Amino acid sequence: MTALFEIVPKGAELPDMEPGDATDPEFATLEGEALMRIAVRYKSPTGTQGRQVESFGFDDGRTLGTASEDVVFAAAVAWFAEAVREEPEPTPRTWDRIDLLARSAVAGNGTRAEFLRLIEAARGLRTAEGTPR
Repeated sequence: MTALFEIVPKGAELPDMEPGDATDPEFATLEGEALMRIAVRYKSPTGTQGRQVESFGFDDGRTLGTASEDVVFAAAVAWFAEAVREEPEPTPRTWDRIDLLARSAVAGNGTRAEFLRLIEAARGLRTAEGTPR
């Protein structure tokens, strides 16, 4: 199966959409309330036609502290990616917080534990460049 997805944050310019999407009454109604629009297009390996599914993301008041370990780990990975790209420029505290967030979601998972070593390596590279971060 092949799947492509896009997440469009609230306030961002919408990318090219399928004909009719911009006039979809559900999208027009929810656009003002939603934090993001999520679209996934997929096609099964034996299929000839793709299918697109859309949904909207809303703030339901939950915090990261109530999220599952999978969601917490995904957040740590996303934050790590931003730090590696230096968006915004990471500080030593940033690396500490990424590490703490990731550690809270490792729970004996060897693959996730490897990510902790990757965080330390990235932090070390930044320090080796002469910019303590």
